[in-house]
Amino acid sequence: MAISLTYNSTLARVEIAVSNIPGDTVTDTFTRTVASGWGTSDSGHTWSVTSGASYSVGSGTGAIDTSTSSDNQYALLGVNYADIDITVTITYGGTGNGDAGVVCRYTDTDNLYWVALDSPDLASDTLSFYKRVGGSFTAVSQQATPFTTTSGTAYKIRVRVQGSTVQAKVWDALNTEPGTWLIDTTDTSLTGGDFGIEYLDLGSSLSLAVDDLTLTSLDVNDTYEIQRSTNQSFWRTVRGGSEMVPSSGSLSLDDYEFQSDVENFYRVVATDGGNPIFSNSITPSLSGVWLKSIRFPFLNRQVTVTNYSDITRSARGANFDVLGRSVPVAVTDKRSSQKFSLELVTTDADEELVMDLVLASGGVMFVHLPADCRVPGGHVVIGEVSSRRKNARGSRRYFTLECQVVAEPAADVVGGTMTYGALIDLYGGYDNLLSANPEYADLLQLMASPEDLVVL
Repeated sequence: MAISLTYNSTLARVEIAVSNIPGDTVTDTFTRTVASGWGTSDSGHTWSVTSGASYSVGSGTGAIDTSTSSDNQYALLGVNYADIDITVTITYGGTGNGDAGVVCRYTDTDNLYWVALDSPDLASDTLSFYKRVGGSFTAVSQQATPFTTTSGTAYKIRVRVQGSTVQAKVWDALNTEPGTWLIDTTDTSLTGGDFGIEYLDLGSSLSLAVDDLTLTSLDVNDTYEIQRSTNQSFWRTVRGGSEMVPSSGSLSLDDYEFQSDVENFYRVVATDGGNPIFSNSITPSLSGVWLKSIRFPFLNRQVTVTNYSDITRSARGANFDVLGRSVPVAVTDKRSSQKFSLELVTTDADEELVMDLVLASGGVMFVHLPADCRVPGGHVVIGEVSSRRKNARGSRRYFTLECQVVAEPAADVVGGTMTYGALIDLYGGYDNLLSANPEYADLLQLMASPEDLVVL
């Protein structure tokens, strides 16, 4: 899984794209050419390889070769799965003792599973399931293959790891896959990790060619949640990022409520529980103050603040005179949220119209501030609004907004598009609607069925 983060300064939003979501298929046909290493798979996963062997890609295979006797070597896909079903084709070249196959639930060289086919020179014709846990090696299961392994012959190995069950089979790549598992056992030592290819050359003349890898994660989750944090301790769900259902293994979401000029971390979490799957970070920077609509993000605008008031907090208590006492009894409570006024300016008739439409939309607004900005902001409800010209013949219009800070709406309260009737009402007429949306495609971005319109 990977998270791509892009800051769109024009729309003041972080654009989040999640790809390779678990449940997708990882594939590699090795049709590229790479002189050192294995590069990037067909499905976009970057291979990492351990030292001690020579890795390359060419002539339709991934090659591993060692010049001297070596420890186990690993080529890893950079995934983090618990349960998988993987099939790969391997072909031995040269001579020498060793084995090769599939590495599973790899955390490090001291904690992993692997299923390997012995090399031809071992003459044991065995498929084995090994594990190393805390550095301690165990041969969990070893089964004789129904053929004699030979150099230059392509063999397919299939491994399925699900929960505590480990199953494996091997067959000549020119033949039909057998219906039964050669290895079918259980082990509870390891629960998840990376996957890829294992190779061991105990001599110096053995080589391995790898081809046609297909891995399917069985860690299928119905929905996911995208979260944001600035300290990686406290995480909150990005608006619209709860109960997300992948489409073709991908998710996309726009975050309009990031914190400006600091590192924002994003992660994906399966809603059925478990550890975060993947994370990334970005540092977006606002160039000015933005007024953003929670209900209608297409109305978001950068604004020019010309003045703002002092901040007040209303008392929510009272003093009561009691019969026979000279000192009143106080009934107190926490004070209400911050209240303040903002003065905004528009420079021409078009800006004035747009500002009036933004304010007419109502609902909770987000006054989004760049770092070190002294203007009060946050999630607010705008009460009374007034506008005036300071110069009767000037084009500037000054809007005064009476604001009160309110609780941030829940993450499942998301922006909606509008019906045609609602658009006409909002823009105050057909002519105004066409003036603000000259292209038909622009208009389509604002329209949807009535149930898409979320009312706070």
